[in-house]
Amino acid sequence: MGSGKGTCAEMLKRRGFKYISLSDFVRKEAANRGLEHTRENLQNVGNELRTQRGAGVLGGLVCEEVLKESNINWIIDGVRNPSEVVELRKLRGFSLIGVTARNEILIKRLIERGRASEKAIDELEIAAKLARETGEGEPATGQQIGKCMNMVDFLIINEGTFPELEAKLNH
Repeated sequence: MGSGKGTCAEMLKRRGFKYISLSDFVRKEAANRGLEHTRENLQNVGNELRTQRGAGVLGGLVCEEVLKESNINWIIDGVRNPSEVVELRKLRGFSLIGVTARNEILIKRLIERGRASEKAIDELEIAAKLARETGEGEPATGQQIGKCMNMVDFLIINEGTFPELEAKLNH
């Protein structure tokens, strides 16, 4: 949340990459259940899918889609569990890019961007949501971004401007 991964994805889409997110499959399942697409609902649905069908299920579903058009470059967004990384590494040429910033910067960005789902929360609530995403209090099949960050091939520390982020993405 707030790291700039979506901005990186947009930059890569402008370069001709095709976009897919593991969250696409979670949103589809949430819609089938009649659930509102809040961050918490989507996290819970994703965790349930991983528990019921294996921690790498979302990575496997993305692999199936990517392999249908394997001759193009893809940007895959929304990796939140190490088992998803394991599945995605089965794709030829796959590289995992981690995008991060210090928590103080993430919190400031989330407050400033003011998405509807983030407007009514304070710094402590944002910090709790960030902690959940990194894996605090989560089962092995849950949100484990902290462990995923230990598996990256490339790490981008995004604490500057958009041009600085694009320059880092170019390397």
